[in-house]
Amino acid sequence: MRSTAPLLILVLLFAPTARDAATLAGEADLPRPTAEQAAWQDLELGLFYHFDISVFTDGGEGDWPRQGHLDPSLYNPVKLSTDQWLEAAKAMGAGYTVFVAKHCTGFISWQSDAYPYGVRQSKWREGKGDVVADYVASCRKCGIQPGIYCSMPANAYCEVFDNCTVKGASGPTDPRQVEYQRRAERLVTELWGNYGPLTYIWFDGGTLPPEKGGPDLVPILKRLQPHAVTFQGPPDNPAGNTRWPGNESGVTGYPSWSTVAKANDSGAGNPGGRVWQPGECDAPLRNHAWFWHPNQENKIRSVAELVEMYYGSVGRGCNLILNGNIDRDGLVPQADLKRLQEFGDEIRRRFGKSIAETSGRGTAVELALANPTTIDHVISMEQITEGERIRQYVLEGLVGDSWTELARGQSIGHKRIDRFTPVTVMKVRLRATESVAEPVIRKLAVYHVASSAGPQPAAAKPSGWGVRQVLVGEPTQPRVLLIGDSILGGYHAKAAELLRGKVNLDVWVTPKHIGSKDLPADMQAIFAEHTYDLILFNDIGLHAWEPGRIPEGQYEALTRAHLANLRKFAPRAKLIFASTTPMTTKTKPIAFDPEFNPLIVERNQIAGKVMAENQVPVADYYGILATKLELAAGDRFHWTQPAYELLAQCAAAQIERALLAVATGEDGKKP
Repeated sequence: MRSTAPLLILVLLFAPTARDAATLAGEADLPRPTAEQAAWQDLELGLFYHFDISVFTDGGEGDWPRQGHLDPSLYNPVKLSTDQWLEAAKAMGAGYTVFVAKHCTGFISWQSDAYPYGVRQSKWREGKGDVVADYVASCRKCGIQPGIYCSMPANAYCEVFDNCTVKGASGPTDPRQVEYQRRAERLVTELWGNYGPLTYIWFDGGTLPPEKGGPDLVPILKRLQPHAVTFQGPPDNPAGNTRWPGNESGVTGYPSWSTVAKANDSGAGNPGGRVWQPGECDAPLRNHAWFWHPNQENKIRSVAELVEMYYGSVGRGCNLILNGNIDRDGLVPQADLKRLQEFGDEIRRRFGKSIAETSGRGTAVELALANPTTIDHVISMEQITEGERIRQYVLEGLVGDSWTELARGQSIGHKRIDRFTPVTVMKVRLRATESVAEPVIRKLAVYHVASSAGPQPAAAKPSGWGVRQVLVGEPTQPRVLLIGDSILGGYHAKAAELLRGKVNLDVWVTPKHIGSKDLPADMQAIFAEHTYDLILFNDIGLHAWEPGRIPEGQYEALTRAHLANLRKFAPRAKLIFASTTPMTTKTKPIAFDPEFNPLIVERNQIAGKVMAENQVPVADYYGILATKLELAAGDRFHWTQPAYELLAQCAAAQIERALLAVATGEDGKKP
């Protein structure tokens, strides 16, 4: 969050007043991330959930058998709760998660028609359970981005033990090999097609191309999940790929670049590479176990170890994904949950709030402080949507009358964390001593980690799912907040893409609704920390449909109170109301839910009347989707990516229209 400390001054040194053709040509030639890659890099921290039938053995088989397959009746996680899994992710501060839906055993954790080996053949929930459905629903409920892992190179049930090749098959045309190809294609078609949009798809070890006996996955990916970033995925994935650093230690080498020479290179990247493929460092929480085994609590890494991983991954421009072990009950063990909480608390203690920060362009950016200040960390971030431009840099602090070197390095990219002996400075300066184009600094922030005594107080944090920055623009551009439920979670990334270069955008995805008693307190806390020029809000209607949550006859009064609170806590913000989307059936063809959709229609009408009386424009999300029920996800509440793109287009258009009206004075306010 930008510091509000008085007298904070931004000085840009050597900022060009004119830009020659060669500079502009060099900038245009720089590799850049897709919108999806940039959004994924902003998530920074992820959590794996490794869970498979192998955890129900005594460990003698290892994590998967090299011959034969385990009896599906072993699988019975009687307490399984994906909501609890996501609590672990929230505790750590993860922006995304990845569930291992099928590992090398071949055991399928969803209701699948691909082959008879999975939850359908188990004792769990009488063979009717679907872990993937539960997991994705939990992700959407808490606003954490979902990812899916489904290994291709190995499948013990199908006798595939190495590199997608069926044991004993003579080649790609062998009937057993062709059968495996078709089975693998059915698996991913179900995974990618039945559970709505996924942010991330993990290809562990990649896969063979079809001509060599591998499944033909690219057309399926492009058709069903065109906006999913993939780990070690196909080179022509439209959303882009991420790469492995070459180890499972949770760190990457330095310097670390987001570009590589060719797709699916591993290691620390290549500054001359033409392919944007940022790194993801992975490591198990229990050293070194990806799956749960009994009596291994002594393997849980210390907070100090995890913090060093953070410096060696996120602090070097990569993401970090840790592993959340799931035990035989189907839960993250309490010892693991505790350590993830402690790790998250420590990262928040260190970097939750800067002393001061700024942004700018040019070969040097200065941050001047109001008073002599002791610091020991600096976070630098390039605006990666403009490419990685810096090749060498120096950080300096003004100590007395002299500039003193604090740190130097090569790559900055998405994020670079430099730490040094505490020093008292009046200014901090970032100088690019070598760059391939004019540097664009998204963030230059200073911290005094050693001075912080324990976690930051929680009083100012909302008790919902929190505010997250999804788009950083220029400091002079309007600050916009989107408030909503999991529907907002589905469309905000596309809205950010449409609004790029025009606004700074935050989102607040919350499980609350206008009848929640603590919602006003959440609002007060958020708006005490953040000031917005425009707020597009919903009454969080999909969390209020259940009988009893809002008593009969109270909806209008609650709507008026909700609006009054927004104007009280955010008095300068222009407001836009977003209507609640339709509730649909699970049956096909999909139709309006006959019991509860009329309630949504009625409440949208009431809300529309209140907004009209108070001159608040309405983004008619209901009307947009009411004639497009074929775009529903099939779980009653959620929608497919094309539907979310329509909502994003509506939101972006309404926001631009409202901001233009304010700028021109057409809304009655002073321009």
